[in-house]
Amino acid sequence: ANAKHSDIKQPGHIFPLVAKPGGVLKRAGHTEAGVDLARMAGCEPAAVIVEIMNEDGTMARRPELEVFAKKHNLRIGTIADLIEYRALHEQSVRFTGTFPIDTRWGQFTLTTFEDLVDGQIQYALHKGDLTSPDLPVRIQPINTLRDVLGTTLPEGSQGWSYESAMAFIAEQGRGLVIMLGGWESSETIMRNIAELAGQLEAEVPPQNYRVIGTGAQILRHLGVTTMKVMSAPIKFNAISGFQLEVSGFIARPAAE
Repeated sequence: ANAKHSDIKQPGHIFPLVAKPGGVLKRAGHTEAGVDLARMAGCEPAAVIVEIMNEDGTMARRPELEVFAKKHNLRIGTIADLIEYRALHEQSVRFTGTFPIDTRWGQFTLTTFEDLVDGQIQYALHKGDLTSPDLPVRIQPINTLRDVLGTTLPEGSQGWSYESAMAFIAEQGRGLVIMLGGWESSETIMRNIAELAGQLEAEVPPQNYRVIGTGAQILRHLGVTTMKVMSAPIKFNAISGFQLEVSGFIARPAAE
């Protein structure tokens, strides 16, 4: 409250920056994080970003910043924290329509949603009573190599594809597949191609809170309460806030 301009060592450099619309849900950058944090605090969506330096003049990274925060009794947060909070607490999809469609696995209902962050269309294909307990559910970002070209990716050789999930649901007579668009970049596709060619070691991607948040909002809109997730066992954080319960997991049948 008693800060004044003379408290800041000068001369300094000021670089005006513009945050992307959608904030950290659109771009996981410090500019977007600063503006998001100010907005979430009920303040003007503007921020001053200060870079903390080490004694040797290099930029302080997270390990050094944690020591700095403890020394000066400061709270510390990360861009990942903001992404998780916003994805799990803000409405980021809008219902756009629902109608029956014919597929190679029989008739399904297609329900579509618009992503309010980037305008992408999200797809939910379902059959049967979605409010029934232990509903088979598969949620996945659309992967060009796996879902369009039909290849088996190294890290997902035993995992569910769009086709195997649809076939399983058709056989069961009930279930839901959510296909999320807009998650691939050219860089992601090129890396997947390199992994497929054996030029790069396959990586298991970290848990993506935007995927979880978007998928959970769609599940809630469709009336799903308890579900069996079509995947290997994985811990889903914070979905209880959406009144959703994972009652189990379904491994892909050995023979597809």
